[in-house]
Amino acid sequence: MSDKKTFLFAELKDDEQRSAYRIEPDSEHPLELLIGEQSIPVVNLSSNGLAFYLGELIDHEKELLLQPDQQLEIQILLGASTNDTIVATIEILQRQQDFYRCRLITNHQAHKKLCQYIVDQQKQLIRERKDQSRKNRSDLDNNENDN
Repeated sequence: MSDKKTFLFAELKDDEQRSAYRIEPDSEHPLELLIGEQSIPVVNLSSNGLAFYLGELIDHEKELLLQPDQQLEIQILLGASTNDTIVATIEILQRQQDFYRCRLITNHQAHKKLCQYIVDQQKQLIRERKDQSRKNRSDLDNNENDN
């Protein structure tokens, strides 16, 4: 394998229904969904949908009643270190207990901003993987030289 090439492999599943790349936020790149005053962490996000988990975040006496086919106006906060938001509508597609899958409905400008954010996150992930790969190779070379 040449030092100038990095190979990434993806597993394609026969039952995959998604038509867009998804990102899964982590502590370094969090995403939050605002429904009214309620802030909810996003589990995954693509250019045409998102998923979130309510769990214990909602006081069940005042629980949001979210049902399939329901549409809600929301905001997506793109990371903790930025004030960047996207205003959109979500349509609830599926509810499994407290886990929701939704379709995103955005205007052109919001869709463009969302796609750029996803591409930037993909690039960051690739850079991190390349750096880790280089570090692993360097560690391996150092171990071989020690022997």
